Amino acid sequence: MPGTLIVSLDFELFWGMLDVCPLEDYQAHVLGGRKAIPQLLELFQKYGIHATWAGVGFLFADSKAELAKFCPAEKPAYDNPKIAPYEYLAGVGENEKAA
Repeated sequence: MPGTLIVSLDFELFWGMLDVCPLEDYQAHVLGGRKAIPQLLELFQKYGIHATWAGVGFLFADSKAELAKFCPAEKPAYDNPKIAPYEYLAGVGENEKAA
């Protein structure tokens, strides 16, 4: 019986790195991730590779105003402020290319 390859991808961009390094050090990777997805999808389709995707809900916002609408009214409290994503939202630009 032939084997099956399934690829599972996490599409977190900076949300998965915010406790590791500053955005300035990682921003090129964030923007590169968005460019890589169409290329990956094309390769997966070409070679019949199945994949699952996970994405942070905030990534679906097209602007800072829309991002604010996605925020819960009551935000969770974090013991470690380095992993509190809501603290980073004040520094978000009007879109992902604006600082």
